Amino acid sequence: MTTPLTIRLPERLDRSGLAALRRDVEAADVGGVALVRGSDHGSFCRGISFEGASEVDPVERDAGLADFEVAMFTLVRSTTRTIACVRGSALGGGLGIAAACDVVIAAGDARFGLPEPLFGLIPGLVLPLIRIRTGSAVLRRLALGGDSVDAEEAFRVGLVDEVTPPNQLEACVDRWARRLDRAEPSATGRLKGWLADMDDLESEIGRGRDHLAELLGSEIVARRVERFQRGLAPWEDDDGSV
Repeated sequence: MTTPLTIRLPERLDRSGLAALRRDVEAADVGGVALVRGSDHGSFCRGISFEGASEVDPVERDAGLADFEVAMFTLVRSTTRTIACVRGSALGGGLGIAAACDVVIAAGDARFGLPEPLFGLIPGLVLPLIRIRTGSAVLRRLALGGDSVDAEEAFRVGLVDEVTPPNQLEACVDRWARRLDRAEPSATGRLKGWLADMDDLESEIGRGRDHLAELLGSEIVARRVERFQRGLAPWEDDDGSV
């Protein structure tokens, strides 16, 4: 077996992180196996960064969304077989990245969630990917509830393919990498492309991008993000009341 490539994720998806994600995913589209890993800070990926969100130029914001869209669609259709190796938190866009991979392996202490509606957003670019894994009812409950779930619950609802003790994660990933490496890349690409077409992913992810772009420019989102940055819950008033 050839040595798997590694796609390293930023802890938060800011503009530079989104550009790097697209670049790294496209560079890994060469067949073989790629391992999608989190940063060195203990999380797989905690989703969109709100740092400086109010000053982001709309053109730059839309370019970032486009980079994420391309990265997701490349993962979905790539001839490369991808394994998400999840330690820590996979939230929002981070959960979407995991769902776009062919296999998701989680350490037992990992957590998964979709906090976007708490900020007045929707998980637009990742909702179609997660829906394929979980179905609409589970996805609705995850998004509207706002709470994260542990690895065992994520396995039960289909977000995760295997849960392993943290100290056995690498051995489990290695077993899956050897298994996936047996498949012929051209057949893999044809199969993954057909599955993506069956689910109309290109159209649905594009619709999600449009929804998200509109919401990111809204006053409601700006207000909720500002509360969060001041240490309040996004849904609280300035005096801390709900």
